[in-house]
Amino acid sequence: MWGNLMALSGGNYVMLIALDTGEATPLESPWLSQSHTVQFSSDGKRLLVASSGFDAVSEFDTESRKVIWEWFAWDHGFDRSKLGHYVVRSPERCEALKAMGHEVLLVDNPRRFEFGIPTRMSPAHLNSAYYNGDGSILVTLFHQGKGIIVDQASGEVRDVVSGLVNPHKLARRKGGGYFISDTRRGKLVLVDEKFRVVREISLATMPGVERPERLSEFLQNTTELKKDLFACVDIHRNSLWLIDVKRRRYRGIKFPVEWSLHDVASIETDHQFRIGRLLGSAFGRVNAFVREERVIGHFYPDGREINTLTLDAQGRSAELSIQM
Repeated sequence: MWGNLMALSGGNYVMLIALDTGEATPLESPWLSQSHTVQFSSDGKRLLVASSGFDAVSEFDTESRKVIWEWFAWDHGFDRSKLGHYVVRSPERCEALKAMGHEVLLVDNPRRFEFGIPTRMSPAHLNSAYYNGDGSILVTLFHQGKGIIVDQASGEVRDVVSGLVNPHKLARRKGGGYFISDTRRGKLVLVDEKFRVVREISLATMPGVERPERLSEFLQNTTELKKDLFACVDIHRNSLWLIDVKRRRYRGIKFPVEWSLHDVASIETDHQFRIGRLLGSAFGRVNAFVREERVIGHFYPDGREINTLTLDAQGRSAELSIQM
């Protein structure tokens, strides 16, 4: 949120929504896909977007809605996937790598890839981008297990946090320093201004915290709601953890297992009421029915049905098959 605007991202779109009218304006770039994070600049004039589908970061002017800066991980040394193949945007680099005997996926026309590159095939799976406040961008690389800083002027990269397993969301703390989710270890990691680890909070070892044996740890994005109070999205426990670092207290809030919750945002009371008034205009609705089976219906703002999902006993839909 910023002023009268809400930024909303999804699988293949980013929109700016005017809170007073509900008018939604798309931000367009062929390199937008699987947009994982959005963030307004401090003055609201720019919007930063992490495009995981193409391992890219895009910055938009919020008035003109145009791209004013882009950065691609593939162009800066992060172009080889864990499967061994390369993913590149340049036909010349593609031919050079092929001449050396490498398998190469050329993505010079992003419109041929509706939802970007699947996670398992992606070299980096860049999943977050946030302003650092000094002309640089904080970026998280899922496959490399690290957080990096990108200089906006030069595009140069500096490693700042490493040794993590599939991390999410490197961002600034309100009182100084940074935080990042060490996702597969189920840890919230706090570091100082020099990126030295000052505390690790492990959900896996907390009393009363349980998860199904067949699932791994998967602590997704963390948000600092106010100084020293963090909200952590725990996908495999379908829980939102509120962690008060200073008081060493925590509580879990369960969310429905059919939700695919990725992130949370802290909003002002005024914004809360304004969002509520947009239901049925900017936002559609979701209806749930319990008969012999649980059914979830999704609808457009004008009432047209998008789709209907039937859930199993665990609250999961067998009708959806998503390639990861």
